[in-house]
Amino acid sequence: MREGAALLQGLATCGKCGRHLHTHYRGRNASPGYHCSGKDLVQGRGVYCLNVGGIQIDHAVTDAFLKALTPAAVEATEQAMRQLEADHDAALGQWRLAVERAL
Repeated sequence: MREGAALLQGLATCGKCGRHLHTHYRGRNASPGYHCSGKDLVQGRGVYCLNVGGIQIDHAVTDAFLKALTPAAVEATEQAMRQLEADHDAALGQWRLAVERAL
């Protein structure tokens, strides 16, 4: 279930142990962060494998996604424009035929 603003909630995995990262929120603005609950023992105390703030990570993932998407979006837009032109030309041709038949 998605309850916060963290972009990678439920998707990211720990680079150390491979477990799914959990999301947490801190501070007045509820800034997202990610942590791995696969605890190691260090001096008799449990320590998270990973605990990192999420703002920079989410921003980097968003930038990479948009950079990857942009060429595909441009191509899809160009293809849609070509299809619209072809549909318009076909409709115009049918109207011309109808006008010729009516005369």
